[in-house]
Amino acid sequence: IIFEIFLIILGTILFKNPTFLKKVKYFCKTKRVEIFLLIFSIVISTILGVIIFDITIYHQTNASRWHEFDSNLGWRNPINTSFRAWDNKKVSLNALGFRGEKINPDKSNFILYGDSVTFGFGVNDNETIAAYLQEYYPSVQVLNAGVIGYGLDQSWLNMKHSLNKLDPEIVILVIYGGNDLEDTKKDYSNKRSKPLFSVKDGKLIKEKASLSKNSCMNLMGKSYVMTSLPYLLINTVCNNKRLGKDASKELIKTLLESIKKEVEANDAKLVIVLTPSIYDFEKETPDFSFFKSILREEDISYIDIKHGFSDFDSIDNLFIDLHHFSPEGNFLVANEIRNHLNVASSSD
Repeated sequence: IIFEIFLIILGTILFKNPTFLKKVKYFCKTKRVEIFLLIFSIVISTILGVIIFDITIYHQTNASRWHEFDSNLGWRNPINTSFRAWDNKKVSLNALGFRGEKINPDKSNFILYGDSVTFGFGVNDNETIAAYLQEYYPSVQVLNAGVIGYGLDQSWLNMKHSLNKLDPEIVILVIYGGNDLEDTKKDYSNKRSKPLFSVKDGKLIKEKASLSKNSCMNLMGKSYVMTSLPYLLINTVCNNKRLGKDASKELIKTLLESIKKEVEANDAKLVIVLTPSIYDFEKETPDFSFFKSILREEDISYIDIKHGFSDFDSIDNLFIDLHHFSPEGNFLVANEIRNHLNVASSSD
C-alpha cells in the first residue's frame, strides 16, 4: 500500500511537469511501432503463461482420472481403473465405478452411498469405511458407491441408477454434515455443474433435464486460473443458482423421503449415518445441526458419529484434514455401523 501511494504521488508530480509531458508526447509520436509491439508481446506472453500454468496444474493434479462427465449426475467415478494418489495411496474402481474389488454376483451385498467421506478421501482402498465393514461381514460384499463432491440429490440419483443392477440387503447413506447441505442446494459443486432440484406439490422437480458438458461452470472448472477467481464473480458470469433457506429445508426433507422409498422399493433396509467435520467437536456447525434437526423432525433413525466419537480424547487422530477421516476414524465409523446393525438384528 505504501509503495502504491508512493507511485501515485510520483506520477502526480511528474505529469504536472511540462518538460516531462513534452518528452512523453515526443516518445509516443516517434516510437509508436515499438510501443505497439511492447503491448502486444505483453498480452501474448500473459495469455501463453496462463495457458502453460493451467496445463501444468491440470497434469499435476490429474483431475481427469477422478471424474467422468455425466449428463444426469453431473459427474461420476470412472470405471475399471486404478491409480495412486495422496502420497501413493491405492485407488481402485470397478465396472460400476464403485471403489474396491470387482462385484461378486454370487454374494449378497451392502452398499454405501455418499460423498468423499464415503469414498475414502486420502486413504487406501483397504482403509475406507466400506473396507472395514467388509472385515466385519465376510459373508456379504460391502460396496462403496461414494463419489467425491456429491450432494444428497446426486447420491439419490446414484441410487436410482445403480440399485436396480444389484440386490442389496442394506443401503447405507452417509451424510456429511460439513457440506452436504451446501452441495445440495445449488447447481454447482466441486467446480462443476450439477443437477438442482426444487419441490413442487411434494414432488422433486429437476431444474434441467440434462446437463451440458460444455456448460459455463464446467468450462471454468477446467481452468485453475478461472476457478481461482472470486466465487461471486464466477456465479455472476455463469448465472449459477442456489436455493434459499426454506426451499433448501423442503428439498432435504423430500430427498430423504425419496431415498427411503427408493430403498424400500428394492426390498432393502436403509441405514443413515451422520458424520461431522472436526469443527463440530468444538461447537456444532449450523449445517450439522440442520441435519440433526431434520432427521429428528422427520422421525428418521440415524447413527450420530459425533456422539460415537465422544469418548476419544484426541479427535485430531481420527481426521486427516478438517473433513475426512483417517484410517482409524473410518474404522471407528464402521464399528459404529456394525454396532447399530447388531442391535437392529437382535431387536428383529
